[in-house]
Amino acid sequence: MNYKKLIRDSAAGNIPEQAVLVMDNDCGYWEWMDEVNDEVYDEKRNELKQKYGVPLGYNDIVDVLIAAGVKTEWC
Repeated sequence: MNYKKLIRDSAAGNIPEQAVLVMDNDCGYWEWMDEVNDEVYDEKRNELKQKYGVPLGYNDIVDVLIAAGVKTEWC
């Protein structure tokens, strides 16, 4: 997942309010919180997935910290 881009775009207000990144301990996915038909719902989620990727759960914590500018490594 491209957390650096996600953080930058979020800080700039470029991510729609309807977009929610759902995190789990071992995976994650994008959710589109708006009343739209299934086709639009899938399209919006796929756009987010293509642009930023999907999370891999708690394993992503190192990537998130690195994207935020913190020197980090997993042990």
